[in-house]
This record gives sequence, structure tokens and C-alpha cells, in this order.
Amino acid sequence: RIYKSRLYLLSVFLLSWGCSGTNLSSTAVQEGQPLSSTVAETPTISSFSPTRNGFWFVKNAHLYFFDLKTGQSVEKKPAENVSFRDENLGWYGDRASLWSTRDGGEHWEPILASGEHLVSSFGGIPLFASSRVGSIRTGSEIWLTVDEGRDWSLIYPSSDFSSSTLDAYPNQVYFFDESVIWLLMTNGRVLRRPVGEGTWSDVSIGEKADLMSISCRDTNNCLVGMNVGAGMHLSSDGGKSWSRVKTIFPSSNVFSISMNSSGIALAVEERIPNSPHDKPQHDDSVLIRSTDRAKSWVKVFSNGEPLREVHFVGDRTAWVISRDSVYMSEDAGNTWKNVVELNRL
Repeated sequence: RIYKSRLYLLSVFLLSWGCSGTNLSSTAVQEGQPLSSTVAETPTISSFSPTRNGFWFVKNAHLYFFDLKTGQSVEKKPAENVSFRDENLGWYGDRASLWSTRDGGEHWEPILASGEHLVSSFGGIPLFASSRVGSIRTGSEIWLTVDEGRDWSLIYPSSDFSSSTLDAYPNQVYFFDESVIWLLMTNGRVLRRPVGEGTWSDVSIGEKADLMSISCRDTNNCLVGMNVGAGMHLSSDGGKSWSRVKTIFPSSNVFSISMNSSGIALAVEERIPNSPHDKPQHDDSVLIRSTDRAKSWVKVFSNGEPLREVHFVGDRTAWVISRDSVYMSEDAGNTWKNVVELNRL
């Protein structure tokens, strides 16, 4: 059944984290999503979204912007999560509303405002493909808008798929563009469907592991990262078939992936110990890079801390966040510099 009621959508928002805006205390935001390394401590910031000019983040239920030019953070609004598509277009959620900006955060307008049917906590994490098309995940439900948030449709669960029939739970939503929406789930399940009228297609991988991250170069060529040692998988046909990618560790978790339009890929990979007696190593959590469309990979960065998430912003600029620091690259991920320690934010 499809619901078009804004009030109904507001009434089902729950305090639950889980997709794409990048929520650091769970499995994910927007491309390159989840910050959920098994060896990581609880981060001091709870949501992270970079641009070319700096990055937006949520700390202690407040939204800030870190300006790369000044090296300073400016507090903006009370907030629970944030997601920016580019320098100008962004969204944040507080405990009562969902807000959008078109001018880089100078002005904000409510998309979903509080009302008599709204529960006390706003928990939906926004992810938009454009100003027009976007989604919110609330618990196990996925809502879609194609008119800038004026109306919302419940697209998951649906008559064709639900968590009970799939024996899987939604983990992350992803858009490459306005045409297709992907849903990463537990137990190796992957669904995709047209943004317009259509039904979900099951394009699952077959591994009994949770899908943690996805990034696509176009509508057909996509990489996904998985946990419990399942590593990374590649599809060149829009998810109809998948093949295991050989990375630098024989058994690993891949928590975050980001590709640029040239096919250069970056991924956060965590080594799985060979045995219970295998001691942790300095390079257990690394950033790896491929320049040949995932055929081969090399380590480009590690700092002895759990790395959490990587983002391309355009083809040259990239960001990675570790347990204690934020790093930036201006050469498509080949070299990295420390931008700021998290305890300074």
C-alpha cells in the first residue's frame, strides 16, 4: 500500500539511525557511508558530510560547519543529522523537522514541520539525489519524494518485498542519480528499483554478510562493501551479477567505498585476524585505492586508528575520517594531509 500523507509520514518517525546522511554511530551515510568499524570507539561527532570548502558535522545535537579556509567551526542549528549533495544543496534533521538549503546553509526552509501527529523525536535520516528526488529511512521503512519533499510515498516494505519475506533488515539507501534507488540490507540482500513507478528487483550477492557501503561510477558499475570477512564485490551490469574483488587483505570488512566519475575508487578496509591469537597490527585499518576500475588495489593511507568513512567530492577532492582526525586529499586520494583533530571541533 502506498501512502501519500505527510502527516502519516511524520507520525511514524522513530529515533533510529541507519542510512546515508552519514551517521557516524551506525552503518551509514550517503555515498561512502557507514562509520561502523568493529574496533572503533564511539565518535565525538555523530554525522559528517563534506564539501569542497569544508565539512558539515553534528556534535552534541548541534550542527556545525568547519571552514577549510579559516580552520574554524561555526555553530549553525540544533540538529541530529546532516547530508549535503554539494556546496549549496543540503539537508538536516532536528527533533521536530527536516530542513533544506540551496545556498550553502545561509538560509534554511522546513520540508517537514512539526504538527499534532508528530512524535517527539525526529529520527529519519535524509538522502537526496537532487533537490527534487530524495528519501528518508525511519526504522525499517523507506520513504521517497519526487517533488522536493511536498509528498512522500512508502516504498519499503512493499507488496513485493518485506523484511520478513527476505529475512533481512534495511541497512542503507543509495542514489547514483535520479533514476534508481538502491537498498542495502543485512544477510547479503541488495534491492534496487526505478525512482518512478516500478517495483523492487532482488539483486542480492549471495554472501551471508551485511551490506555496509555502496558506490557507483554509473548506473551499471558499482562496488559494495560487506562485513564478517566478505570484503568487496563488483557488478558491471547494474547488480544482475556480482564478483568478489581481490583487495589487499585475504579476509576483511569493507566499511566505506567512494568512486569518482573517472573510475578511481577509494575504500576503507579492515583486516580480519587469522585466528583468535592473531594480535592487532598498526595497519589493520587502511585506506586502499584503485585506478583501474577495481582490478587492483594499493594501500595509500593508515594512521594506526580505525578509519571510518571516505568520500569523493568531485573527481579530485576526497575526505577520510578516522577515530580522532579528519584528512583531505586534493589529488584523487593519492596523498593525504591532516585537516583537524576531532577534539578541536
